[in-house]
Amino acid sequence: MKKNQRGFTLMELMIVIVIIGVLAAIGVPAYRNYVTQAKESACSANRNTIATALGMYYAEHGVYTNDFAKLADYVTNIDAIKECPAGGDSSTYTITVPAAGTGGNVTVTCPNGHDVLIVGTIPTP
Repeated sequence: MKKNQRGFTLMELMIVIVIIGVLAAIGVPAYRNYVTQAKESACSANRNTIATALGMYYAEHGVYTNDFAKLADYVTNIDAIKECPAGGDSSTYTITVPAAGTGGNVTVTCPNGHDVLIVGTIPTP
């Protein structure tokens, strides 16, 4: 063997592996938090877009609807935004409109437990 051989010792390689492990242990949970926050923000934006479409529908027809197909004239990508980005088994938003002749709030509800958005209020006759 030559005396001038160069390279890394086993101890140096182990220290590098430990440092990479520590950085990964810190970075992965932080990344997951950012992804969760981004999905919640997208959910909020989707609910606001649906609420705007409901308001436009109400302005033209004088009544609210809970049918996403009827909102397609006001939102071009209604099929994409009617589902919460956070996912889940049933991730389609629910539009709640009080029955005719009764008062109450018109709401857009996320199936994943995010905030309920009140779109409007129908007064009691």
